Amino acid sequence: MGTTIVGTKFVGMGFTDAEVDVQKGCSGLGRARRKAHPSGGDPRRNGAGPYLPRSYLPGDRSRAVKSRELSCTVSGIGSIPLICLHGWACDGSQFGELSELLDKDFRIFCPDLPGHGKTPLNGFNPGFQPYARLIADFSKSQKLERPVLLGHSMGGVLCLMAAAQGGIQPRAVINLDGSFPAAPQSASGFQSLRALINTPHFRDRLALMVRESFFLDSERDARCEAIVQAMCSAPDPVLHFVPEQAGSLCAEQILPNVRVPVLYVGSASPRFDMDKAASLIPRVTFEQIHEAGHFLHIYAARKLAATLRQFQRKSHSGG
Repeated sequence: MGTTIVGTKFVGMGFTDAEVDVQKGCSGLGRARRKAHPSGGDPRRNGAGPYLPRSYLPGDRSRAVKSRELSCTVSGIGSIPLICLHGWACDGSQFGELSELLDKDFRIFCPDLPGHGKTPLNGFNPGFQPYARLIADFSKSQKLERPVLLGHSMGGVLCLMAAAQGGIQPRAVINLDGSFPAAPQSASGFQSLRALINTPHFRDRLALMVRESFFLDSERDARCEAIVQAMCSAPDPVLHFVPEQAGSLCAEQILPNVRVPVLYVGSASPRFDMDKAASLIPRVTFEQIHEAGHFLHIYAARKLAATLRQFQRKSHSGG
């Protein structure tokens, strides 16, 4: 179990009922998010509800969000700090089982980025660069010395960007099926999403795409439906920025600046271009979990934990 932090204040020991629902991956996730959403109860307020439109003005003034304003769950008794960054329209609680498995190896920090989980947007304008800068700010605010950066999907992209920017000195970066550089099917998926953004019933169509693209047939269970529901409940600015901005990221300019050991872990159908990543990143290792879809940290947590321990031992020994 862990300690939940909102800002710099400890708000409770152990997990709330909402977090327990999320960690177990049960069908109560949608209900849990309604209880925990920063709007004060129902995520449909401020337009974050399932399949409901949200009035969002692109001209809204964006403000910088300080890392101390992020909601974060902390657990583990290990000496090595590990920052686990969630994927697009997800939240840090999805690392619940993995955190328990790595409890003795790391001191684990699972923040919610603005517009995700328990951290509201509050005027923050979602984007890859602002989110990546927040990772470095968060590490500094928590006084973490050479943390391991682990990110799932979008979170993996952000971890690579944060390491490349130089505002943080991680000991390693782990990308869990993040599409950077994007495999052909991932690039095609972004194009399809861009075409759907301004169409009627965007959230319904997004739910279909997520269900079909991110999960194996064997994974389409209550956990799958809860994740899909939660993702499609995110605010419009969060849902829009990834398909709008993903194509603008230049791997050739960013990845060669990641000088620490890097581990890419792919799903049954990896969403990253392995050959291109190998040509750009000086110290990179690849692993694949063939029996898991995109949410491999949920559906293959035990195998992933073993993979991470092996990588940590190897990178620590310089092998």
